Amino acid sequence: MKKVNKIFFAAVGLCFGALSLGSMSFAQAFTQAAKVKLTDDKQPEKEGWSDLESVTGGSNLIDQQNVNGQQTGTSTIYNLDLAADLNYRRGQQSSSNTLTANEAFSRTPALPRLIKSTDQVRLVSMNRYLFSSESLFGAYARLKASTAAFESYDERSAPTNYVRTKADGSTVTETGVLRTKLAAGFAPQEYKEALGVFVSPFDSDAMRAELRTGPAALQTLARDAYYVNTSKSDANAVVLEQVADVHAFGAEAAFEVKGVLLEKKLDYLLSAEALYPMVHSGRAEGAPPASKLVNYETMASLRYKFNDWLGLTVQAKSKRNPLIRPEAEVVKSALLTATLKKSFLD
Repeated sequence: MKKVNKIFFAAVGLCFGALSLGSMSFAQAFTQAAKVKLTDDKQPEKEGWSDLESVTGGSNLIDQQNVNGQQTGTSTIYNLDLAADLNYRRGQQSSSNTLTANEAFSRTPALPRLIKSTDQVRLVSMNRYLFSSESLFGAYARLKASTAAFESYDERSAPTNYVRTKADGSTVTETGVLRTKLAAGFAPQEYKEALGVFVSPFDSDAMRAELRTGPAALQTLARDAYYVNTSKSDANAVVLEQVADVHAFGAEAAFEVKGVLLEKKLDYLLSAEALYPMVHSGRAEGAPPASKLVNYETMASLRYKFNDWLGLTVQAKSKRNPLIRPEAEVVKSALLTATLKKSFLD
C-alpha cells in the first residue's frame, strides 16, 4: 500500500509539473479523458427551472514492443460519461437533481480482453428550504441511489481457484478459471434517504460551506451479488462471499466545503458524510456494536480549467459500508477531463 501511495503521489506531482509546459503538451501526456463532477448537491443559482447536460468521451491507445521493464503488446482504454442536471429555485426553496453514468473499459497485455474498469449509475436529489431569505439555517430532504449498469466479474490473468460462499454457509468451488461472475447488471442497488437541518456559515465564490444533520435510512438490495473477501483469500483460492440485503436507520452528519479560485480556473471540493446505524438488519447476538458499523463516504477533488471544456482533475474518494463488507473502497485518480455541455431550458 505504501508503494502504491508513493506511485500515485509521484504521478500527481508529475501532472502539476507538466502544467508549465502548456495545455497542448499536457494533453499529449494524458491520453485518458474522463469527466468528474465536483458535487451532486450544488445549489441552483437562478429563479425557476434550469438544466445542464454533458457528455464526455475518451480513449487511450499504447502499443509497446521490446521495451525493457514493460509488457509487449497493446493497451487500450475507452470511457464514456453522461450527466444530466435538472434544478429549480423559487424564493427560499430549491431543488437539485443529478443523474450520472460513468463507464470505462480497458484491455492490457496482462489481461488481453476488454474488461470493465469503471461502472456507476447514480441519482442524487437534494431539496432545501431556507427558514428565511437572510437565514443561514434551513431544512433539507435528500435521496441518493446508485448501482452498476453492467454485469460484474472478477478478472484474473492466470487460472484461479474460487470458493463461493453463499448466505446459508454452503460453498461452491470453481477451479482453474480466468474470471467469475460477481453480480448481474443493476446489482447490487443502494438507496439512501435523509432529512434534517443544515447551516451554511460561508457563502462566497471562494468558499461555500454547509453542515447537515438529521435522521437517515439506508437500503442495499444485493440481488444475488458477491464480493471478494481479501482478508480470507490466499494464494490457493480467492474467497467470494454473498452480499446480504441491508436495511439500516440512524443519525447522519455531513459537511461540504467547495469554492472557485484563480479567476474561476481552480475548483475545489471537500465532502464527507457518515451514518450511525441505530437499527439495522445485521443486528444479532454477537454482532459488532453500532460504533463499528458506521457507514461513511469521503471525497476530495481539485480541478484546474484550461478553458471551457478542458481541465485537469485530481481526486481521491473512499466509501465503507461494514454491514456489507469490512474493507473500504478507495479510488484515486489524476485525469485530463474534457466535457461538452448543453442546456435545453436556457
